[in-house]
Amino acid sequence: EMTKICLSSDESEFETIQQAVDKATEGDTLYLSSGQYDLVVDEPLQIRQQIRICPSPDSTEQVVITSACFIISGKDVVLEGLHISVEGEAEKSVDAVTVISGGSCTIRMCTVKSTT
Repeated sequence: EMTKICLSSDESEFETIQQAVDKATEGDTLYLSSGQYDLVVDEPLQIRQQIRICPSPDSTEQVVITSACFIISGKDVVLEGLHISVEGEAEKSVDAVTVISGGSCTIRMCTVKSTT
């Protein structure tokens, strides 16, 4: 089954999490269907606005984000119900979640781990 990435304010489906984040408006929820999402280590996920990222209501299995590197500058960002895994080369060079100047993040019911 294909993974799906949707926003609460938009009926479109997106190919990447970053595309959905870029399209999101303040206060949006980004829903991820069950499955694994592999991020590119050299391109951290940039979150600049208030957004909630969580499994879609119909998800029956885990939502796993691998090689994850979140750079958060938005206020009141919420990461909820995700399994975030930093793997391979990413372990040597990035933090899983970095909150920069002016940003704030709540991490709720998530697992964040390194594979080593």
